[in-house]
Amino acid sequence: MTLWKTTKETASAILAQTGFIVSLVSLTIFWLADIVRPGFVSRYFSPHVFAVIAIGFGVWWLRVRTKKAKAHPWLRVFVLLFFSVLFLFIAWSCGQGFGAFRFVFSILAFFTPWFIVRLIESKK
Repeated sequence: MTLWKTTKETASAILAQTGFIVSLVSLTIFWLADIVRPGFVSRYFSPHVFAVIAIGFGVWWLRVRTKKAKAHPWLRVFVLLFFSVLFLFIAWSCGQGFGAFRFVFSILAFFTPWFIVRLIESKK
């Protein structure tokens, strides 16, 4: 038994993990800098770009990882339903600006967790 990983990670998994962590740390640093001094970062570019990049690297990392986590199927359905209802509630309560498209936006928000899981688990 060793302290180090016994399985070899692929180069793409290491690159995806590094990209995810770097973009998440960058988002946090720029977000905190914008809180400390409002407009310091957001005047020049949106720090949310790092959030989009982190999501992309996170999905890539989850697809290429070597170790797969096993969870009980009912737990997975419960967690997906919980986040689906949560996203639906948030989209409906914040979606007044969408007008007639509020319902469509809310339905898309409901299916977002299911889409993300399907994207992660899809075969190449």
